[in-house]
Amino acid sequence: MIIDGKLIAQELKDEVKAKLAKMDTKLTLLVIMVGDNPASKVYV
Repeated sequence: MIIDGKLIAQELKDEVKAKLAKMDTKLTLLVIMVGDNPASKVYV
């Protein structure tokens, strides 16, 4: 059996997109920086 990863990924994306379209809230991303390490700021 051959598994088509791209097809599975697209199906999952479509499913998530449909569920998000039904939601009344807007999704956001929040980052909380603790400390003042300059190396950590690279990832934010």
